[in-house]
Amino acid sequence: MGIEFSKCEWHPAHRMQDPNHIVGERLIQIRTMLGLNQRQFADKLGIKANTLSEMEKGRRALSKGVATKIRDKVRVPRDWLYEGNTDGMPAQLIRDLDAAKTRPGRAA
Repeated sequence: MGIEFSKCEWHPAHRMQDPNHIVGERLIQIRTMLGLNQRQFADKLGIKANTLSEMEKGRRALSKGVATKIRDKVRVPRDWLYEGNTDGMPAQLIRDLDAAKTRPGRAA
């Protein structure tokens, strides 16, 4: 008999299994790629900064409306946001997003 642990938000392995947390990490990548803080990115998208913060933390699902705004204003496809699908994306955009993923000190 082993001890069973329930999924908890603070454990990285559990966070990354949750689709909302995966999408949240992608939102941070986009924001970092653009060199924006949360307030600036939220303003660009026409949403509240606390809404963006909740989405980045995976506590709130990314709506199709916000995903469409990102697609239209930043040219990042919704398929990549939701599924990580890079098919048809420009190679430079993929490189920029990858660089943002590994950039130290991503701004909050």
